[in-house]
This record gives sequence, C-alpha cells and structure tokens, in this order.
Amino acid sequence: MIPKVQLAPDYAVSQLIVGGWQLQNRGDDAIEDLLQLSRLGITAYETSDTYSDGQSLLGRFLSKARQSLPSENFSGIQIHTRYTAPVTGSAPSKATIVASVDRSLRELNLPRLDLLQLQWWNLNVPGFEETLSLIGDLRKAGKIHHIGTTNFGIQLLGRAIATNVPVITNQVQYSILDQRADNQLSSYAERYGINLLTYGALAGGFLARKWISTHDPVDHRMNSTQFSHEYRSIIDIAGGWNAFQNLLHVLSAIASKHGCSPSAIALRWVLQKGPGSGILIGVSSPKRLMDLLPAFKINLSPTDMNAIQKTVLRSNEDVGILERDVNSSLFAAVHSN
Repeated sequence: MIPKVQLAPDYAVSQLIVGGWQLQNRGDDAIEDLLQLSRLGITAYETSDTYSDGQSLLGRFLSKARQSLPSENFSGIQIHTRYTAPVTGSAPSKATIVASVDRSLRELNLPRLDLLQLQWWNLNVPGFEETLSLIGDLRKAGKIHHIGTTNFGIQLLGRAIATNVPVITNQVQYSILDQRADNQLSSYAERYGINLLTYGALAGGFLARKWISTHDPVDHRMNSTQFSHEYRSIIDIAGGWNAFQNLLHVLSAIASKHGCSPSAIALRWVLQKGPGSGILIGVSSPKRLMDLLPAFKINLSPTDMNAIQKTVLRSNEDVGILERDVNSSLFAAVHSN
C-alpha cells in the first residue's frame, strides 16, 4: 500500500518514513505501535543521536521485530540516524565522532548504520569538511552503509559535494506552509544526484482538523493545548494565523470532496508537488497512519492545487538560512528544543 522509493542502486525505503521526534519519552509501549506500522508497509524509521532514548528505543524495536515479524518484513527495516556536530566551540575530534558512531551502532544493535545523516547547525564551528571526510572513511570501514545530510541549503550542500564523499540524501523541511526547497535546493540537489527527504508535511500537527477555527495558541498561553513553536513560526512565514485558517478551511473543503481528512490532503499535496523522494511523518500509532493512507489513493486536481497555493505566502529564502539566523523566531524555536 505504501510505495517504495529508490535512494541508491542498492537502497530503497518506504515513501513514508516514521520520524523519531514524537517517540521521545515513550517507553516500550511504543514498540507494539512500531511493529504494527511495519506490518502496514513502513520500512524506514528515523532517529537522532540527540533524541532522548531515540536510538535505544529503535534498537529494542529491532530486537522485538526480529522475533515478531515475518523474515521478509524484518529484513526490509532500515534505521536512519544522525551525527550532530557541536553548535559552539572547536571542531569535533576524530575520537568524539568515532565514539558517536560506535554509540549509535551499540544502541541500535546494528553491525552497520543504514543511513547516517550529518547535521551541522553552526557554520562558524570549524571542521566541517574534515568531519564529513571521516564519516566517509567510516563508511569505507563498513560501519556505515550510506551517508546523508540534514537541513543543508545549497551553500553547505555544495561544500559537502566538494569533499567527494558520496552523499545520497539531504533531509529538509517541506510542506504547503514551507516551500523553500523549491527555490533553489531541489534543482541543485537533482543536478548532483542527491535525493531530498522531506519532513514537516503536516507542520508538526498544525495541518489537521483540530486547528480549524481555533484561536492562535501563541495568544492563549494559559491554554493547555500543546503545540510546536517551530511550526508555529513557519505559519508566520507563510502569512500568519488568519491566512493559516483560510488554508485549513480550503483543505477541509477538498477533504470532504475526497472523503478523507485535511491531513491526508496536506500529505497528498506534498506527494504531488514536493521535491522529496521520501517523506518523514510524525506518526507513532497505526491509527494515525491509517488516517493518512488515503493520500496514496486520491489525486488533487489543478483547481485543488491552485486553491491551496493561493492561501499561503512563499519565502524566497534558501533552506537553512532562517534556522541559522540568530535574529529569527524560527532559530529560537528550533534551538530551544
């Protein structure tokens, strides 16, 4: 039901990749949900060296999956993780990079990392090329299968390409609200054979029915409703709360026509228009995935697509600029996590 996408000649993943952010602070109760997601066709799961217990949880999931799933299901599971460079100070040492990769292998209980993604937030921290080259050496040594990057715009991706280390993916945000990857990055990455993996298709849960006709949560701080400040900042970039409400009403009307949820329409929009090969989704339960699966069965007409596009503003920035601008609200939201 969930198609696969080819990221390299020897590496294919389910088009939907389960993101690990929502799995933080969950215990072993999450493992049964992950097993069911695998039975529904998810093969790829993403985590990070910075997520609380993220790698260990997926390591326990893999152990249970080995026992519980048919061999053809288990053998197809892939885990994507990251090496996150320090955000201040001097260049990371060889010892700390190797120790981080070894910790990922140990916590995931894997002989080789399927995809290690380099994340480098602060461009003033030295050692970028040296770090990527060392990761390339660890790949040659058999500790890593494939290498990717995370939140790289064309400047940083160009520096990565210049090292001649084989990078197959770049993971960036992309949704109806955030189309920055369409400005320069998508064509640049395509030119060099780098697949974009996109996240944020549902804007951290904002692109959902429950937010229709609601007050802006920023203006109601005593409200108990939890929300992502990062994606709330993206709403401002796309035109603000009132424009966002217009978007939700348009999505709801289109969803009624297709007999699905507004979230499924938001995902379908990314599937039809987005530059990415694989799409990370923040689902950690089978029920949530079932709500989104109609996105693979419907097709949005040009009229639908235009109606959606008219409700949002598009930023002219490259990917990663606002996330690294210390004066932007998006920087503050991202780095407060």
